[in-house]
Amino acid sequence: MDEPRDLVLFLKEKMSSAAIAKEVGCSKEFINKIGNGERKNPRYQIVDSLRSLYRKNQNQPK
Repeated sequence: MDEPRDLVLFLKEKMSSAAIAKEVGCSKEFINKIGNGERKNPRYQIVDSLRSLYRKNQNQPK
């Protein structure tokens, strides 16, 4: 899973936009824009943080 949108959509099944934003270091509005496809190329740091959060949560139950 490499696309930022896919990462956000997966993470939103496990946690709130606010929780994702806090972990990643951006606003929940920005997370929602990524999830809605309004932001296609966020900064590398954001994507890297989303990937790390994905890895931490991929085996966690909902």
